[in-house]
Amino acid sequence: MKKTGIVLLSFILFWFSTPISWADSNQTLKAFSSPAVKFTLNHEILTMTNTGRENINLANATLSFYYAGEIRAVMSKAFKSTPTLKKQNFAFQPHSEGNFYSLYLKEIDPAVLTPQASVQLKFATDRRDTLHGIQLNTIARVPVPVKVTQENVNWVQTISICNNTTKAIPLKDIEFTFNYAIAMPTNIWGQPWVSWRLASQQGTQVTLLGGTTWTPDLQPDPNCSKPLTIQFNASPSSPSPVGPFVFKAEGGTPVEMGSLTVKLPAAPKAGLNNPTVTVQGMGINTQQIVTWGGQWQLNNLAPGSYTVSASAVDNGSDFFHAAPLTVTVIAQATSQALLQYTAVPSGNVTITLTNSPQSTVPVTFAGNKYNFQKNMSSGVAINLPNDTYKVTSVIPGFTATITPNPLIVPSNTTLNIAYQSTTVITTPRFVGYFQSWSPDSQTADGTKTNLANLPEYVNVVNLAFIKPDAIYTKGSLSLANTGLQFNYSGTVLKQAITSLHQRHPATKILVAIGGASYLKWDSLNAKAIADFVGDFGLDGVDIDYEPSVTGCAVGTDNRIHCQIDAAFEGFVKSLRTLLPRPFWVTVTGYSVAAYGEDQWKTALPQSQFTGMMLPLFRSATSRDIDLVNIMSYDAGTTYDPVQALNAYANYFTGQISMGVEVPPEAWGGNVTTLCRVIQLSEAVKAKATARNVSPAMMLWSLQKAVVGTPTPGNPSAQMMATTICTYLGLINCNQPLLINGNPLASASILKLNCQ
Repeated sequence: MKKTGIVLLSFILFWFSTPISWADSNQTLKAFSSPAVKFTLNHEILTMTNTGRENINLANATLSFYYAGEIRAVMSKAFKSTPTLKKQNFAFQPHSEGNFYSLYLKEIDPAVLTPQASVQLKFATDRRDTLHGIQLNTIARVPVPVKVTQENVNWVQTISICNNTTKAIPLKDIEFTFNYAIAMPTNIWGQPWVSWRLASQQGTQVTLLGGTTWTPDLQPDPNCSKPLTIQFNASPSSPSPVGPFVFKAEGGTPVEMGSLTVKLPAAPKAGLNNPTVTVQGMGINTQQIVTWGGQWQLNNLAPGSYTVSASAVDNGSDFFHAAPLTVTVIAQATSQALLQYTAVPSGNVTITLTNSPQSTVPVTFAGNKYNFQKNMSSGVAINLPNDTYKVTSVIPGFTATITPNPLIVPSNTTLNIAYQSTTVITTPRFVGYFQSWSPDSQTADGTKTNLANLPEYVNVVNLAFIKPDAIYTKGSLSLANTGLQFNYSGTVLKQAITSLHQRHPATKILVAIGGASYLKWDSLNAKAIADFVGDFGLDGVDIDYEPSVTGCAVGTDNRIHCQIDAAFEGFVKSLRTLLPRPFWVTVTGYSVAAYGEDQWKTALPQSQFTGMMLPLFRSATSRDIDLVNIMSYDAGTTYDPVQALNAYANYFTGQISMGVEVPPEAWGGNVTTLCRVIQLSEAVKAKATARNVSPAMMLWSLQKAVVGTPTPGNPSAQMMATTICTYLGLINCNQPLLINGNPLASASILKLNCQ
């Protein structure tokens, strides 16, 4: 086994400049050759500190020194297995400095000693004698050129490493470094088996170690038919690993690395966003936003050919693009890539909308060279770079006739989009949230539970709440580890769901995900939730995503953008992929989540949730949503739910349900009286008729008990439900919500004089 002393890749010995006794306290052991490692001795504890800028590999390293006495054992919390201590007796030789000890560290945690990190060793000795020279030898892993590809299939991320050289790569001791934007899992596997383990993650930089004595070498493989793989669990919405990818192997044929400097000129026009630069080649596929007039330095690149490209940019009226560059990286040299942006000729196109269901509509321009997605209003002109575009405008419930199509710029100067509704108005929807934590006196017979006997007018039932990170085994019907808190078994729950479906076939029963208490959306287990939906005969899911921080703010385009945009869209995509229609995927939105733009830019109240839904509505993923439930409560007394309805309806073309909460609301002091329920129901019906969709209302929640005496000014869940049923035009509105326990006040229809 070839070894090299600290610093890595060079032969350096660390020796004490003077003898140090165990009795000396807090002694710093100086080295003649390099300051990269500092040794400090405090009584019987030796501390090794990495004072350099590079990681130090301690796995299978050797610490050697002279000591006149006997060392019985060496201990450390860092040891994952007992190290081997060997002694050579040189005491009989003239001018001897004692016995020569070699400590083989084997498995140690941390295996990689990062800059400024330390590890401590405790020595058990027979005396306090003088300690002489010390040397730390580490395994020499050298960078070797490989080709790296990756894919995510069935929730498994696979990184494939291919040997594209002419010489075999030993796999006895290897290291792989890359960047990963989220926490790297510790359960890692792959083929052939090399016992991959996570050595460190500093920010986004991940270092994996692997290798066994019996793993065969990675043979030359120009077609990448038998790669070395790294696999770990990751959702399809998780970020992909990115380079620079650096593969090192002990005994590998070393490659001298090179560097690349990518430079940008000054911005050719004002108002241009900084472009995204992409570098590809030799297993690297990485990108970074580079400021105008700035540069991007990439180090430790394998020699070879790289392609440098940059995104097209525009400020709304001027368009620029950069031709890709092919650059050769040379060992021990820095290559230069200077990107040059040139203007793209463009033309103006005026948009005319006919029978548009909303004031602004999404329009996609897919060209041979350029692609844009814009929110357009009738009569507005848009400037596009010269190209031939296929134009589409997708709004659920409508077809769009577009002329001319394709659109040829600059030849065509006008674009006409005519919409026609395809939606047939159906039964109004009454959405009710069913609290799983509310006890039911019937726990043995599902057909006698409150859930099984809900009235027909509550025709969308959301079971609250399943955890985003729920653990569920398909076929088990187990509620353990799901977050649902029914006081009966999963078998009884399925019986109740089946009974409700039999009694009211038109009723949709969904499981609501998340809520205010279950926040581990970064560990969304969409597969388990989809299995749960299938096993229990449910009709879909409700995504109740309530993040603690949204990071929403107005961007340079005067649109709301949030830090959670990509994640939110990913949740919808993941669940819709596993639950294709006719399953329902609904989303619950905050009261003010459609404010922040256009005429609602300053609408009150304002909060971190202002505009949270707008990026999702602008995305193509919005077409995967069957219904949006608006939590038009917990927003204080300045909040106007009708104004919120208008804002939501402007940006989301599908079905919207407006929510009311049984008083008292959790925050803000507002009380929704029966008169307000009536007024909101009437507004919902009017807006739905204008939009040619079904009216919908939502109640939080079906089992919530009112505080105080139920009155029209302080209504119960039953009073609210009866009123919603009546004013939406549903039937049998005098049926009780719950058959077991508190009847939640009268189900009779009240006659009110609302001004």
